[in-house]
Amino acid sequence: MIIRIDNRGLLNVIKADSLVQPASTNLTIERQALRLRRGKALRLIIPATSAGDSMSLRDNKLVALIAESRAIMNQVLTKADKSIPTLAAEQGRCRVRMMKVAKLVCLDPYIVTAIVEGRQPLNLSPGKLLAADLPLAWADQRRVLGFR
Repeated sequence: MIIRIDNRGLLNVIKADSLVQPASTNLTIERQALRLRRGKALRLIIPATSAGDSMSLRDNKLVALIAESRAIMNQVLTKADKSIPTLAAEQGRCRVRMMKVAKLVCLDPYIVTAIVEGRQPLNLSPGKLLAADLPLAWADQRRVLGFR
């Protein structure tokens, strides 16, 4: 991505004093950017260039899915006499989605931590996480979801 700023135009926009003269060369900023499409949204991601330049890509919808899975499993444990479909019916929720979300409680702790810290793969979306056929082995889960 290249951003070029016209010095004279910038001075006009900020209504600088007419005595201020623009520099002889325009400002140019060049950075590598990644295009990331999630559903209908398109984002430009500019990766960090140094260790001190950390950038969080925390996806609050992914974090909410993890939290929802914990809440569902808490309900299952506290109401052991009721199945997930029964709990879903009582709450007016979709039983299929509730079952998919409940399975996320078995995610590798490394994956959960990475999601909470915003270190998940750029292409991991809530839809992809719910649709994934996740194996039980944590190393295989990392591979399926694109973790290295």
